[in-house]
Amino acid sequence: MVALKRWAAKDASEKGQIVTESDLSDDALFQRLQDDVRFRSVATELLQRYGYLVPRVNPIQNLGRNRLC
Repeated sequence: MVALKRWAAKDASEKGQIVTESDLSDDALFQRLQDDVRFRSVATELLQRYGYLVPRVNPIQNLGRNRLC
């Protein structure tokens, strides 16, 4: 969450926007995750970078079945 807040503050300042404390609250970030596709993409990349989202093969699909056999 800290990395996402840091990115949001940096992105806003690069665009010349003034960032308030309420803009970086958890609730504001959760709302932005729902509304902003680009923000959601950055959040996903951060989660992957820190190892929270690791791709796995779906055993139901053909590729997964072939690997299990």
